[in-house]
Amino acid sequence: MRLKGWKGLAVLLLLSVALIGCGGIRGAEATPAATVAAPGQVATAPAAPAAPTVAPEAPAATGGQAAPAADDIDIADFDSLDSYRQLVSWIVTEGEETEEWSVTTEFVRDPAAQRTLYQGTDSSGTVTGWEIIQIGTITYMRYGEAGEDEQWMSVTSEDAQAPQQQLSMYRMQSADHYLSSGYCNRERGTADVEGRPAVHYTCSKDVFGTELLFWLAGGKLTDGGIEYWISTEYDVPLRTITWWEGEDEDGVAHAWRMEEKVWDINVPFVIEPPAGAKAPGLPEDVPLMPEAKITSAMSGMVSFEITAEMGDVVEYYKEAMPDNGWTLDSEYEGMLTFTKHGRQAVFMLNEDAGKISGVIMITE
Repeated sequence: MRLKGWKGLAVLLLLSVALIGCGGIRGAEATPAATVAAPGQVATAPAAPAAPTVAPEAPAATGGQAAPAADDIDIADFDSLDSYRQLVSWIVTEGEETEEWSVTTEFVRDPAAQRTLYQGTDSSGTVTGWEIIQIGTITYMRYGEAGEDEQWMSVTSEDAQAPQQQLSMYRMQSADHYLSSGYCNRERGTADVEGRPAVHYTCSKDVFGTELLFWLAGGKLTDGGIEYWISTEYDVPLRTITWWEGEDEDGVAHAWRMEEKVWDINVPFVIEPPAGAKAPGLPEDVPLMPEAKITSAMSGMVSFEITAEMGDVVEYYKEAMPDNGWTLDSEYEGMLTFTKHGRQAVFMLNEDAGKISGVIMITE
């Protein structure tokens, strides 16, 4: 169904901001309990603006001024922002089915960090959610129920990259693309968005051109539009409402609405690792062989490479692990198993052309 197609597209976009995909991570409820705090303050959840649940009336096309020519519209690149908080919410209806979901994002450029919180409700009332916190090249992913039962997994790899600006990832086209289409009006005067001055634009459904035909193949677009509130301070959209209504080839009604708000622009705050989460890597009592390089790591598992002979690597760990309080339980063709106070460490080693690739798994 197309409703699920829209949801799938949104989820794929969300997962692209993480180090690896984590589709299927579910919880009974996702709550915006942020691990974010302004310097010197106690961490609190961000005061995200409420997402409207009723589709707006069509933007008025009269009473304003024609939007300026394309050359006169200067929407700033979001890369110019040092920090922000963003809420994007969707309401999608197909016939009698309606789904809602929202994404809250917090971003800081230096030190590079991002937090993404997703939560959604389908037509049956089932709530799903997950949370990702990326700090530098380390990504923390929450699974299980938010709150006392939440659990976190952390991952990194040698090719992991720090988070990048993602403010415009949810839009089919850029703001300046639509505003220069000739189907938008600029309202007189200055509007206000969360206490920030902005210029308000309204665009008719003609602004979409043929972009929606993929979703309404054989059907028709009956109404829709876009509204923009462009910051006079930063020249970026502080608020955007995009909506359309139509019918497919079978006469089934479809409606789609997205609202985006951006606030706390360039306000200094810190995104911290989730409380109790362990950074990826080896515990202090499991040494890494000198000159070995970690290629990837997650909670409880590390992969590494080293140019050495198999016998040398095996002998190193047969000596180094007992020195750290571990007992060798078994050894078999490149596999070593150690135990310590109810914990287990398993080494799986493979030799290829004079190079050893290994995996260390630690279980509590």
